Amino acid sequence: MNVTAEQVKESMTIKGIFSIDHHQCSLCSYKTRYVRSEGLIYFDAGCDCKWEGWRPTRYEDVADFINMQSAVMKSKLLESIGIKDEN
Repeated sequence: MNVTAEQVKESMTIKGIFSIDHHQCSLCSYKTRYVRSEGLIYFDAGCDCKWEGWRPTRYEDVADFINMQSAVMKSKLLESIGIKDEN
């Protein structure tokens, strides 16, 4: 099952989910993530190595990130935002 941007946005909004983990910085271990705020989505790459705050992004980017993961990781990500993986 591939998740859509609309499904991600709706699930995060309805369930009050603030963020989705992306990856951990290999240098400082900061956990980068997608962050939802006031209906918009941002990428938080704000680790000490990058010195970059929240960058506006799209829910399509979040859906693409989820869809490209291995089956196990994808299932965990979907579960974290309240979407049941149907595979």
